[in-house]
Amino acid sequence: MGTAAALGGRIHCVGLRALEMQRVRALRATLACRVGHRAARTSTLRWGCASQLLPARGTRAKATDAAAAEASEESSSSSSSGWRSLGLGEELASSLAGSGFHSPSETQRLAIPSVVGGGDVVIAAETGSGKTIAYLAPVLQRLLSSSLKPNDDSGAPEVGLVLCPNIQLCNQVSRVAKGIAEGLGPPGARPRVVDATEDGYFEGDGPSAAAAMVVCTPSIFEKTFVTYKAGAARVDLRVTTLVLDETDMLLTGGFEPATSSILEWCQWEDRQLKIDSVLEATGMSYDDFVALPYKHKRGAYKAGLRGMAEAGWRLPARVIDPDPPFSRCQYIFAGATIPDYGTKSVQGKIQKWCPDASWVRGRGLHNPSAFKGRMEQEWREVGSMGDAYAALAEALAASSPSGGGRVIAFNKDVRHAVECAEVLRGGREGLDRAVLEFHRSVPLDERMANLEEFRRAEDAVLVCTDAASRGLDIPDVSCVVQVGFAASAVDYVHRIGRTARAGKMGRVVNVYTRESEDLVRSVREAIRGGRPVQDAFSRKRSFRKRIRKESKREGR
Repeated sequence: MGTAAALGGRIHCVGLRALEMQRVRALRATLACRVGHRAARTSTLRWGCASQLLPARGTRAKATDAAAAEASEESSSSSSSGWRSLGLGEELASSLAGSGFHSPSETQRLAIPSVVGGGDVVIAAETGSGKTIAYLAPVLQRLLSSSLKPNDDSGAPEVGLVLCPNIQLCNQVSRVAKGIAEGLGPPGARPRVVDATEDGYFEGDGPSAAAAMVVCTPSIFEKTFVTYKAGAARVDLRVTTLVLDETDMLLTGGFEPATSSILEWCQWEDRQLKIDSVLEATGMSYDDFVALPYKHKRGAYKAGLRGMAEAGWRLPARVIDPDPPFSRCQYIFAGATIPDYGTKSVQGKIQKWCPDASWVRGRGLHNPSAFKGRMEQEWREVGSMGDAYAALAEALAASSPSGGGRVIAFNKDVRHAVECAEVLRGGREGLDRAVLEFHRSVPLDERMANLEEFRRAEDAVLVCTDAASRGLDIPDVSCVVQVGFAASAVDYVHRIGRTARAGKMGRVVNVYTRESEDLVRSVREAIRGGRPVQDAFSRKRSFRKRIRKESKREGR
């Protein structure tokens, strides 16, 4: 992670040519004229309860007398009881309450018992609903139980593997997990949490190391944990839980090959464990098993000895237990958008990998109307990018029900994000407000430092692309401005989900041009009708292309 020195080289129009610099100066002048010296600034208001992902900053107030201490103890006990009722242990429940997660959200109440039960689970719920804790808590519970027992014959400790699409989300998830794990006993007795984007893994720990949660991207997993010998891949981990966070990204595009390889490896290991249980229960050799009819082997791959019997294989008389237990990996898929459009939809891929998975669906999944009552949306049509930047400046200056505070400004690409930041820094409005950039042209260390500065700031603007739209939980984002409107329904849902999180209030200013008017019309109609906006659109296809295709088919 970079230091404060990494902030020294602020980007000023990186990659802009001389002509573009002239355009920026003109936009600054236009912005200054339109916005003027408006000073309609309001103090930041804080709404609602604590965030369900990142606990509020600061330390707990110390009790000043015995009565206050007793009240605090009763409150902590009451908080932990909500977690215990979901099947979590006393130690973990207390650690959650002590870390600022005082009571489970609706999504957590629905999902945690299913995950604790050990089956495969899909957690599909709206942004800010608490999905991260919904899988972190039960996975840590399983690893804690494993840490208190000796390792199996292989000598390898259990590993809970969490895959995320980017380093920023890996850092966020591991930070939350480490905070919870610290309350689960002394080192060596509690699960380790390893962020493979930053930390070492088993170096110097030996085979008797405690169970671990490993958080990384699919590509980092392949580079760090996969070795090749004689053309065969080998993974020296005993993964007992695999979590895909932001599932729709991991199972599409450039992420899919590496993610699919990891899924295939885990399921191959599952199959080998089932075969081992069959061989041990029946006394047959591996060669004997290979010689069996395929339907019997397929039954074994699915459910061990019980699966073979269901496929018509006659159990030998010497078999004592017709359904011997076997270990298997648990698969958890989490996401705020699980598209079901097309034969290669994300939902279809999940059902292919884990056909028996149980689904936990949030009431607000894909549905912006679920935010009614706590999210104010404003729609502004503009004729040019200069008008769009002016609308952003007005949104920064104007008072609103949710106050000033942290504002995220989304742009459609890196060039526009750089231009937007430069215009804001040169305009009359917002000079006392930090302007921070988050996109791929900013070096990673500086990008992460900017994100951390934005978390700490009371009054700042994060100028970004869709790189900041997924997973990142930043407390008290009072306003999201779409300076360049989203290219798809899924991107729209993730962008607006950066505010109004965990029951808090928020505001969204949607700035759009004629190019996006079909898209905007579809979104607004869905919101008015209380319908999900994603029903008819795939993640990779823009609204405009989809609408044109449907119009041609209907002869319009």
